[in-house]
Amino acid sequence: AGVALARRCSTRALIHLTTAPLLLMQHAQTQTHSRSHSNAPRSVLRASRPFSSLSSSSVAVCAPPHFPAGNEFYKVFPRLQISRLRRSIAARSSEKATSSRMVRRAYVWSHHIYAKKKKREIPELAKKLSLTGFCSTGKPGFIIVEGSEADVKRFLLTIKRWPWQRLIVRVQEDSDQRAFSSFDMTGAGGGEKNDLRKVRERMEEAGVGANFDAVAGIESRS
Repeated sequence: AGVALARRCSTRALIHLTTAPLLLMQHAQTQTHSRSHSNAPRSVLRASRPFSSLSSSSVAVCAPPHFPAGNEFYKVFPRLQISRLRRSIAARSSEKATSSRMVRRAYVWSHHIYAKKKKREIPELAKKLSLTGFCSTGKPGFIIVEGSEADVKRFLLTIKRWPWQRLIVRVQEDSDQRAFSSFDMTGAGGGEKNDLRKVRERMEEAGVGANFDAVAGIESRS
């Protein structure tokens, strides 16, 4: 029994001595492989692990940020909407104030102005609409009125409904101030020719003489 026990112990010792170098070599190879992975570039590590091997829980997909457009932008940001409305109201108020200060001036040519009724109603209408200017009667006749755009339009629409042999609005312009301080009636009497030289002088005195040729139709005949 003692001999048998000694043989078994010697056999086990021989096995350990034989396998020990192999185990040491395997351990060394394992350590070298793990160190090479730890020192390898990230791109190599990513390539060593294909995307298909990743689970859905390990991948996060980020949606692009949402930027509201158009009117939705101002719904999301009410302060900006209020600011936009304030700017819009201010711009409209400025436009209205500018248009209310502007003076519309219209130059009317007529074949003649003889009728007593027209001589009476023209200054009455101008006064009613707070228009300034003058009317030069005779052949041809001239009417120049200035005031707010709405009042000048109303004046022109009214006199166009009256019977005329010929009536033409030759020129309309806008100015920042009036050229006349009142509305006057001038010109020749019934059936007489108008003195164009006096009409020109009257317009030049008011600073609008540059429009005389256009109103008198001289340019169209040249």
